Amino acid sequence: MTQEQTQKILIATPCYNGVCHAGYTLSLLKTLTYFQTVQTVKFAHKFVLYESLVPRARNHFIAFAMADPQITHVLFIDSDMKWEPTDIQKLLAANKPIIGATFPKKQYYWDKLRTPAVRDIVMDDTLSPEAFREKIKANLVEYAINFGPSREARGGLIEVEHIATAFMLISRQAVEQLHRAFPELKIQNPGNDLPEEVKKQLYCLFELSVGKNGEYYSEDYSFCRRYKSIGGHIYADLSINLVHQGQEDYEGNFMALGGLQKQPKA
Repeated sequence: MTQEQTQKILIATPCYNGVCHAGYTLSLLKTLTYFQTVQTVKFAHKFVLYESLVPRARNHFIAFAMADPQITHVLFIDSDMKWEPTDIQKLLAANKPIIGATFPKKQYYWDKLRTPAVRDIVMDDTLSPEAFREKIKANLVEYAINFGPSREARGGLIEVEHIATAFMLISRQAVEQLHRAFPELKIQNPGNDLPEEVKKQLYCLFELSVGKNGEYYSEDYSFCRRYKSIGGHIYADLSINLVHQGQEDYEGNFMALGGLQKQPKA
C-alpha cells in the first residue's frame, strides 16, 4: 500500500460491562477530530457490548472488518486505555502486518523500590516533581509484552514474541494469511444474530491455548503464536506511552526503563 492510498481502520473495543473509561472516551474524540485533516486515513468504530467471552468478541470484530472490503486494518483498543492520536500514526507509519504498543499492568510491584533503577531516580536531584513521579510509577509496574531473542529497538520498534491486543493494529493482509493457513478454524455455526456477509468471515483466530510444555496462553498471545507459526512477525512500538486506567492511572514508557539497545531508525 502506497502512502497516498486511503487506509480505513476499524477501531474495535470489547465492552464486557457496557462502559468505557473517561480516558478512552476523550482519546477517541481526540483521535476522530485529529484525523479529520488527514485525507488518507479514515475510521470506523464498533463496540461489542455485554459479551462475557472476550475471544468471541474479538473474532466477531475481525469478521465484521473482513466483510467490509474498504477496511484495511483492525485496531483493537480496550475500553480502559488512554492514548494520543499520534500513537495511532506511529503504528500506521511502521507498516507492519501486526504491531502493538505495550502498557503497564494495573498493579504496583513494591519490591521494585529496591532496584538500582529506582535508586538512581531518587538520587537524581535534577528531576522536577512531575518527572520524578512519572519515572517512579513507570518503574514500579510490569508491562504486557513477551520479548523474543532481540533486545534491539530501532526507532522504538522491536520484534517480539507476544503482545497484548489492548492496543494492537492488525492488517487485512495478515488476517487473509491466517484464513488461508487455517481453513479448519472457520466457524460453521456462527448464530443467527450476524449478517450473512459477516458469518462468511468468522474464524476462531482468538482463543485460549496451551503450549506443548503446558504453558497457558491468553487469546491475544495465542493469536500471536498462530501468526508466527506461519512465518509471520509481531512488532511493538516501545516509544508509545499508554495509560491503563483503573483505580488510578497506571502509566509508563518501556523505552525509558533501559535494558534495551536503542538503534536509530533506518
